Amino acid sequence: MDINAGIIDQWVNGIVKEQEELLESLVPSGDVTRKKSAAFVLLCIATFRRGDLLEILKPNLNLKH
Repeated sequence: MDINAGIIDQWVNGIVKEQEELLESLVPSGDVTRKKSAAFVLLCIATFRRGDLLEILKPNLNLKH
């Protein structure tokens, strides 16, 4: 794994740990691989929108955090 892939993997794992409740609502099966995939998509959206992940998601997912 190169350094860039390792950094992205750390970010994805961080999202999975920090946003467990959100990812459980998106991936109710509990499949860790699918949760990581969803976390990667969320990371891509946040990067594209150039903002904080939760600030981007709150209006769209009705999050109360």
